[in-house]
Amino acid sequence: MRPVDGPQGLRPLGFGGDERIVGMDFPTNPVKSVYLEEGAFAIVVREVIRLLKLDAYRPVVIVNGHGAPNHVRTLRRLAAEESDPPRVRVVYETASSPALPPLDPGHAERGETAFIMSAAPESVDVSALPPIQTPLRYRDHGIVNGAAFDGRPTPDFTVPRDSDPRYATSDEGAAAFARGIERLASQVRTYLADSTT
Repeated sequence: MRPVDGPQGLRPLGFGGDERIVGMDFPTNPVKSVYLEEGAFAIVVREVIRLLKLDAYRPVVIVNGHGAPNHVRTLRRLAAEESDPPRVRVVYETASSPALPPLDPGHAERGETAFIMSAAPESVDVSALPPIQTPLRYRDHGIVNGAAFDGRPTPDFTVPRDSDPRYATSDEGAAAFARGIERLASQVRTYLADSTT
């Protein structure tokens, strides 16, 4: 459940503060989250790590594309708890940061939309959104820019132009994806080199 104020809070997203909202299941958003409760999420991920550790995978790298703060904390905790140096090192990495700049890592905003446009274009239909001159209110569409999640929303609780998914292109998504892959590949090469010494 979201806090009332501050980062990830209800009020910075344009709600009154007394609503119960889990994940991105905003009341008027017709697309529901596939949001695993944190404890269930931890059990599933821990089991996958356990199975990988039975084999010769060294290191085990957990890559998180983009997730809620509680899920990120869970992944970091699991990486620390499941590491067993020198036999196996479990590490946490994120695919989205700093791979997305200058795009804003929010939810269903320009950065995520551009990425999906490049990876699965048949899954994106920005024409289903209101016309470009109509502001997108966070609470009406479940589209939120990163600054709002950080507790710095726009004054009218709408997605700013630079984060508006209606301006996304597959080219900027492909470029962000390429930067992310290169960063992750470099990091994994470092982990592999460390695991052989």
